Formats: sequence, C-alpha cells, structure tokens
Amino acid sequence: MFYKCYVGLFLLMFKVAASIENGFVVNGNFELGGGAEFSQKGLFRLTNSSTFGVGRAFYSQPLNFKNSSNGSSVSFSTTFVFAFVLDEDHLPGQGMAFMIAPSKNLTGALPSQYLGLFNSTNNGDPSNHVVAIELDTSQNPEFGDINRNHVGIDVNSLESVKSAPAGYFDNENGEFKSIVLSSGEPIQAWVEYDAPETQLNVTLAPIHTSKPSLPLLSLNIDISPIILEQMYVGFSSSTGQLVQSHYVLGWSFLLDGKAPELDLSKLSFFTGKEQSKRKGRDPLVVGLSITGVVLLIIATISILIILWRRKKAEFTEILEDWEDLQTTHVAGTLGYIAPELARSGKPTPSTDVYAFGAFCLEVACGRRPVEPKTSAKEMILVDWVYSFWMEGKILSTMDPKLDREWKAEEAELVLKLGLLCSHGVAEGRPRMSQVLIYLKGQAALPENLNAHVKAQEGRGESENHAILCYSSPSLTITNSLISVGR
Repeated sequence: MFYKCYVGLFLLMFKVAASIENGFVVNGNFELGGGAEFSQKGLFRLTNSSTFGVGRAFYSQPLNFKNSSNGSSVSFSTTFVFAFVLDEDHLPGQGMAFMIAPSKNLTGALPSQYLGLFNSTNNGDPSNHVVAIELDTSQNPEFGDINRNHVGIDVNSLESVKSAPAGYFDNENGEFKSIVLSSGEPIQAWVEYDAPETQLNVTLAPIHTSKPSLPLLSLNIDISPIILEQMYVGFSSSTGQLVQSHYVLGWSFLLDGKAPELDLSKLSFFTGKEQSKRKGRDPLVVGLSITGVVLLIIATISILIILWRRKKAEFTEILEDWEDLQTTHVAGTLGYIAPELARSGKPTPSTDVYAFGAFCLEVACGRRPVEPKTSAKEMILVDWVYSFWMEGKILSTMDPKLDREWKAEEAELVLKLGLLCSHGVAEGRPRMSQVLIYLKGQAALPENLNAHVKAQEGRGESENHAILCYSSPSLTITNSLISVGR
C-alpha cells in the first residue's frame, strides 16, 4: 500500500501563536517564505502590494512521490481555492503556481515573470526537478505565453508544456466559459495525476460551482523521470512592477487517492470594503475596462510627447535661408504621422491627437496602423475600421485575441474615438481635453458623428495623399500612403 499523506483545510489547522503588527505568527505543518503572511483579516496571503516580491508556502515535510520497489511515480490529487485581488485601478501583476519541488529553498529564483520558481540561468534546466501549474496574469513573449489570463503545465521551465486560457467547461452543455483570474473572486482548482495512465489533469471553476467533468488541461506525461523520490508541495507567487495580492483560502492534498473535498462553508472570504471594491470593477480580460486602459495610455503618451518635443527642440537643425523645408525628413512611425505633420514637419497638439487615435485603433484591433503585406483594403488600419463602420459592423474589427471579454459600448466608443482622432483634417479632430471627457463618460460622442466625418472628407482630400518619411541614422524610407486619415 502506497504511503498516503493528507493535508486538509490548512487554514483551519493553523494555530495562532502570537499577533504582531503586520499579521500573525503561526504554528503548524506549513512554512512561509518571502513575503507570505496571514493578513490582519485572517486571510492567507502569498504576496501583497509590494513590487518585485516573492511569497511561498510549503508543507513542511517531504512526501514520498515514488514507489520504492520500481522507482515509478505514484498518483496524487490536490484541490485548492485561491483569489487574486487587485489594488484599486491597478493592472494585474504576474501570478501564482502550485508546485512540486525537491527543496523548499529555491535559491536564486526571481520575482516578476519567473513567479519565484526559476531565474534566467536555470529556467529550462532538467536538474530543477520541478513540476508546476501556473496561474498566470501576465503575458511574457520569452516564455511563449498565449495571453494575460491563462493556466499552464510547467516542467522545469516557465515555457509551458501545455496551456489554455483560464476557464472551464460547463457540465450542462459543454460550453467553455472564461474565468478572469484577477477578478478577486474565489476560484477552485483541481490538479490530478493518474500514474498508471500517466495522465495529468488541471481543472478550474468558480467557487460553489460543481467540478467540471471535462478538465481545462489534460496532458499525457510520465513524471517519474522528472521528480525525485522525496519532494515538497506548495505554492509560489510573485509581483513585478505591477502588483496584486495572491490569496490561498483552502487546500487539501492526497498521495495515491482523491484529495478530500474542501468544506467551503468554513473558508474565509472577502467582506465589507474589499468586497465592494471588487464588485465595482468590470474587467476586460485582465481586470481593467478598455476605457481605463486607454486613459492609462493617454498618461503614458503625454509624458512621451513632452520628452520627444524637448529632445526634438534640442537637436532641431537651424535652416539657412537657401534651404528648403521639403528637403528635411519627418522622424516617426508610419501610420502615426498626421498628414499636415508629414507635409510641414511641424508638430502641433492636433498631430499628437492623430497619433493617439492611431494608437487607440491599434490597441483595440490588435493590428499595426500600416500592414504593407496585406491587401490594399486592409493595408491602412484607419481606413479598414472606417469601412466596417460604414457597414454597421465596427465591432467586427475588435482583436479576436480578447475573446469578446469586453463591453460593446466601451469597445465602440474607443473605435469611434480612434477614427475621430485620426481624421485627415486637423480641424476635424477633438482636443485631448475632449477625448478625456468622452472616455470618462462625462459626455457622449456627437450624435451626428458619421455626418461630421463625411463633411470633412472633401476638405481633407488633398491632405490624404501625403508623403511620410521614416528616418534613422543609417536609413531613410519614403512611402506614399493613400487615405492616411479619414
């Protein structure tokens, strides 16, 4: 008979030894590391609002994960309830992982995208002997992350062997339903490994939802060559420049059998002010509305514009009387340069609005302002979006990678505002102060917006055929763009 170890409802097993200013000192069969602590509300928190932090919790004793007779791995099962809570108006930061590791001392492991598991040197090293299930709220291209809200099976590396957008399959109709990991709502997870079948399953569901019969992830893998005989189980989480609090509200674990069900009625959840804050947040994929994202972008772009203008003023060449303005080049990225800026080389607040409009469309549509390798109809993003608007299908231009996790009215506002800001005639664009009023919902876009755009088309005809130049120290490329802005 294989050795069995049960770790059940560990929050209820902890005994408070003494209270301290920042939380509690606890006794029990668990060891906390890094920034992990009991919050003053009695909630077990791995990380808090500190930047670039790591928090871990391990079951204190090693477990025998292999059959001593033949060295093959044994089956295991675990279930836990977790919640990721954002600070007010913050984007989500990194995530958390359930892990099976050979040691509680993960020396050199980094925060941020490394989740406190690995670092840039040992990521992918077979000698790590780590199997982890990542609950990731950040998209890191170096690890091949599929989006900013996913679950992955990791083996010695943060480049997941298999991953999927966070969600679950409804037991009634089999429909896939998305889950926002950073919503602040409690979520239950199940991780089960069948050793004879070499099958690893990972399942998620909102709290108080029956366990889905179809797992979110299912991977055929023999973990015997990966793990050692004695291994530790626990959690690791991290923050980077962006932060969020990672909570574990309950956990049970069993070797060679099914982990006991959690008594959800005895778990601590959020109440009062913290609960109201979460209910007031309507997430777009990762916990922030699309208008909130655009407002954040406005602040960033404003700073960049100020720095760019100062730099430009510092290095602008003083022209002699004989020099012609037409011999100079406009530095910038194709698709962001307003027609009048390409012609005169003189930036104005209106040319800044034009660039912002192009950026709004790029964020919402997931496409660059200019795609030279596509068809003529799709080459210029602003024209492509405008054509869909005229057909009454403007929402069809939204980025499909967002999985429709956005409000139609917010998406339509950003798209139409992007078109208005990208108008080919400077007088047809709103001031940035007006843009902010629209995004904050303090005023609606003009009812005759379509007529307003059409009325400006004739005036902007001569400006739509602009020569845009991109300059670099070693290369100058000139492109003639038709209908740059509408």
